[in-house]
Amino acid sequence: MPGTLSIAEGLQALAAKVENTNPHAGKESILFVEDNELILEIGATILTELGYNVKTAVDAATAVQVLVDGFEPSLMCCDIVLPGGMNGVELARQVAELMPSVKVLLMSGYGAGMMDDTVNQDGFRLLSKPYTSDELGSRVRHVLDGTV
Repeated sequence: MPGTLSIAEGLQALAAKVENTNPHAGKESILFVEDNELILEIGATILTELGYNVKTAVDAATAVQVLVDGFEPSLMCCDIVLPGGMNGVELARQVAELMPSVKVLLMSGYGAGMMDDTVNQDGFRLLSKPYTSDELGSRVRHVLDGTV
């Protein structure tokens, strides 16, 4: 039949259609900084499945090295409590100063639910842990779009 797609073409078209209908999807680059390896893996997986290019770091030193190595994220999602001498707020301040185009989403398990959609004194958006995949995807998309 004229106009009929091959199976491979049809699956690609379907994937593109499904991807485009997810309101949280994106193509931007994200640096995900989290010291809890399970949360790090889950968060990175959620964002990768939404189409984002994700690099991870378990502490501030690793995050800085990822940036020094040339990764240029649109957004840094960062746990507030990090090991190694620099917490997430300090890291976010330094990154924002040196790379002003990078947006920041801070995450914390302290005060669960009370921080959501608030802004800290530096103007960084906050997300309480635990969060669902939909909450993470939504907050990331909104921070990237500047709609929160």
